[in-house]
Amino acid sequence: MASLKFVPRLNIYKSSNVTFDHVKYIAKSYGWWTFVAVIDGQVVFNSFPYSVTTRRHQYHVRALLSELGIEIDLEVSTKLSLDYPAALTDAVVNAVDVATKSQEMAMKARANKATHLERAASALRSISAIEKLIGRAS
Repeated sequence: MASLKFVPRLNIYKSSNVTFDHVKYIAKSYGWWTFVAVIDGQVVFNSFPYSVTTRRHQYHVRALLSELGIEIDLEVSTKLSLDYPAALTDAVVNAVDVATKSQEMAMKARANKATHLERAASALRSISAIEKLIGRAS
């Protein structure tokens, strides 16, 4: 059971400094940093570890999404709030960085080479999905 409680008067799920609107599919940490949003019909989850507390908020909202049967279509990592226009572009930049660093680590690795290569491949898949979404949303 997720720790967010439904507040009928507000028609949202809420806990200390985190809210989730189950109608619009918007989650906010501290009332301003949007880490779940619907962009061009896709539920996008921002997993950037903005702070320890926000990381906890993300954990609780992820559990609530699962409990409500809401699937995450795309997971991104950006320090920017998802309601900021450049958020998806920043997520692509971050994913490119992860892919590059993971490929470099795989080249140097004596162990865990496969893990680094899978992380790089996952980042490349994310880049493709984010770029498709950017193309549809613009």
